[in-house]
Amino acid sequence: MRTTVFARPSAPRPHEARVSVARARSRGIGSASLLALALGALGACLGTGGGRCIDDADCSSGACARTGECSPQLSSVRIRWTVAGQPADDESCAAHPWLYLSFADPRLGDELRYQPIRCSLGQIYYDRLPERMDLVTLGKDGGRFGDTYQATIRPPENELDFDLRAQAAPVD
Repeated sequence: MRTTVFARPSAPRPHEARVSVARARSRGIGSASLLALALGALGACLGTGGGRCIDDADCSSGACARTGECSPQLSSVRIRWTVAGQPADDESCAAHPWLYLSFADPRLGDELRYQPIRCSLGQIYYDRLPERMDLVTLGKDGGRFGDTYQATIRPPENELDFDLRAQAAPVD
């Protein structure tokens, strides 16, 4: 599963489920189909972390991650990058001004992806991450340099450093 995040997820509004059921009935969808749909939605909400949440009070055990799932353990990570050994700034990032960052759980195939991230920032800090999402990928956004870079978060040292290789922007 791949998720691109631009904002924190919000809780579904109670009336949305009622409207969906009413629409389904008006379109001739039977009770058995509605039950299967409801059970599928419930399973998607529960996931591996024990439910959906907005804050810690929504989780019976553990804490609410920024992904909107309850997780028994949360972690944080600081990711820093340089470009060909130089600090990331407007000049060193000219060939690739935008990056993406993803956190993944390779065992379940889940991925949480953030984009675009300005290369010239040189670092980003992420907290309240489900501990199971321990594979970090930093890569190009828009195809300006060739490789992606991966590392595994290994608590308690939750700081990762990447050195991006500079490549000239393609000439049109």
